[in-house]
Amino acid sequence: MKKTSIFTLFLLAFLLVGTGINAQNYLRMTSGKRLDKGQKIEVAGKGYLTMQTDGNLVFYTANNQPKWATMTHGKAVTHCIMQADGNLVIYNNTTPVWASDTWNLGANGGYLQIDFSTYKVAIYKSNGTVAKLLQQGIGTPPPPPPSGPDNPTPPVETGPTPVGGGN
Repeated sequence: MKKTSIFTLFLLAFLLVGTGINAQNYLRMTSGKRLDKGQKIEVAGKGYLTMQTDGNLVFYTANNQPKWATMTHGKAVTHCIMQADGNLVIYNNTTPVWASDTWNLGANGGYLQIDFSTYKVAIYKSNGTVAKLLQQGIGTPPPPPPSGPDNPTPPVETGPTPVGGGN
């Protein structure tokens, strides 16, 4: 009886972990991660984020469909980095070209995350709460209204950001 139970547990573990199926449904750029021009972060079979040689940071699905971009194509850039202060920044050497402007939102140690099922693109605080929505995504509920007149919330664009340029 024990051998059957152990075999069943082993088989279940193999099916859940060892099949090679990628259950990860998001792409994450963690604090300190840098992408130089021409580099990408990829989740096999799902999609990738690339710092294109034309200066545009773009998220593509696995079938190469662009879904979000910083619209920085044509600008001189060298790299992008998810800074420790929670700000995603595209630089030309030491000069900022584009930023998520999340350094002041309590996102220290935060990360950029893209959801493959909805194409929601957001900067998250280290505790997992959203610091800033960069693209709402399909089927994603809008953020809650501001808590008072002293805490205005900037308008949130709905739908995908148009994508230009590319390799």
